[in-house]
Amino acid sequence: MNCRPDRTRFQIYTLSTKADLCYQEQNYAKTKELYQNALDLALAIQWQRYTNYTRGWLADIAIIEGDFTKAEKLLMTGFIAAERNHDRQRIAFFERCYARLEFAKGNIEQAQEWGLRAKDGFGRLGMKSEMIQMEKFLEMSNFTH
Repeated sequence: MNCRPDRTRFQIYTLSTKADLCYQEQNYAKTKELYQNALDLALAIQWQRYTNYTRGWLADIAIIEGDFTKAEKLLMTGFIAAERNHDRQRIAFFERCYARLEFAKGNIEQAQEWGLRAKDGFGRLGMKSEMIQMEKFLEMSNFTH
């Protein structure tokens, strides 16, 4: 492992950018591999914010793959850290992940509760596209309820 944090951060950004592209292509196995590598590097240099960022994406992939236990573990760890650091943006993203997790598990009421929290968080932060995304999620979850 390289001992230079700036170089390691660049490696993490590169891995995450590649992972984002793989995610858009729905290549979740490669996305998971790239984000896991980014997480390992972020942990090695104790880059808390990016550690949390990658945990959120890994949780999202675990939900897609139906690995709810792994998703819950990643979300719990990340959510606690985001709350401890008063990181309102990460909190909103974790709330969105929790909404998706509960929906995937069939817990529609809990999914809606988390979805409302995420929508409100995104709204307070001025993150309109994410807020609209959550509004659509809430509308969709109402149809299945």
